[in-house]
Amino acid sequence: MINRDTDDYIIGKLKDPAEAEAYLNASLELFFEDYDTEVFFKNIELIIRSRQSITEYSKISGINRQHLYNIFRNETSPLLKRISILF
Repeated sequence: MINRDTDDYIIGKLKDPAEAEAYLNASLELFFEDYDTEVFFKNIELIIRSRQSITEYSKISGINRQHLYNIFRNETSPLLKRISILF
């Protein structure tokens, strides 16, 4: 599990759009190699948090905030149509 300091460091780096794009691409490549949803959705959470709060993103995306947190904690799997909204 990644700790809060590491999350904050990564989020800081992801504020740069080029870094966020590279991170997303690397996350997708890794996901298609091992299909580890826990790591993939944690990476998506960090990308989102580098841009706005989860609450703000929830309002924009129309995905319930608690449902987003459940996805990020790997407690539920999103429907395929919802995955595209995450991006």
